[in-house]
Amino acid sequence: MSLLTLEDLAWLRQYRESLSGWSRYQLAKLRGASCGELMEIAGQVLVLDRDRYVLAQDLAASVLEGVGNSQIHEQWEYECACAVHRAAARLSASDGEVLIAAGGYADQSLGELSSASSEAVHEAFLALYGE
Repeated sequence: MSLLTLEDLAWLRQYRESLSGWSRYQLAKLRGASCGELMEIAGQVLVLDRDRYVLAQDLAASVLEGVGNSQIHEQWEYECACAVHRAAARLSASDGEVLIAAGGYADQSLGELSSASSEAVHEAFLALYGE
């Protein structure tokens, strides 16, 4: 007779799947996989969010749904990256890293995205209103 409940066994199975997926992701990084490959592999990793396991790609999609619209692509891209990084901050370090990769932001720095956003907004302002 086991002291583990069915819920315990299900959690342990998901934990094992999460570790397996995270290992595949780390091996792909060591192999030098492209950002697109890492994004695909990371998307299939189970991450623990609010006491339940979800696919990183599903969590990333859910986070990005909450980002508002913008008429300036660079501004919208920066807001998306910030949203993914905020969500990653509430996860464990390994799950956060996987979420950022699943969101497509593994090789992009927030500083560079912020600068590009500011520059694009400034250019749009100048185009509309002049100097």
